[in-house]
Amino acid sequence: MAAKRPVASARMLRECTCEQIMTRDVVTVSLDTRRRVVEKILERQRIRALPVVHADGRLAGIVTRGDLEKFGRHCGRPSLVASDGMRVAPPEPASQTVAGLMTSDVDAIDATSSLETLLGLYVKKGHHHIPVIDAQRRIVGIVTTSDLAERLGWLRVVGESRRG
Repeated sequence: MAAKRPVASARMLRECTCEQIMTRDVVTVSLDTRRRVVEKILERQRIRALPVVHADGRLAGIVTRGDLEKFGRHCGRPSLVASDGMRVAPPEPASQTVAGLMTSDVDAIDATSSLETLLGLYVKKGHHHIPVIDAQRRIVGIVTTSDLAERLGWLRVVGESRRG
């Protein structure tokens, strides 16, 4: 019979902070970053989201693979009418900037917040990645579902040795 694994207790979830599990080396983009650049970064880094920052490093929003899909070819908008009455196609996706693609109403969390608080955001809002910010709203990290699963998995197997 297999031994029972310890499960993360409510106390552990209250005491463990976002800072302890977040990814610190966060790749970010600026508001004027082009769509094609974002696509390449997401592909190369094998990530699903990029925090968007102002020039001073403050969080402006987040751009996800879902945002890129949602704003596919021609951004879902009909052709535009120029002042001379001529129809003009919207810009091609590659020329779009992050400012027009990102989600600007992004939830973020403080590094000192507990995993319990973080889990609340994941459950209530269905997030897959939450930027971690300081008091000035500058990015200091990001917590992804992978970070969270890894931490909770570690909590479950505390005391067990890894098998090679």
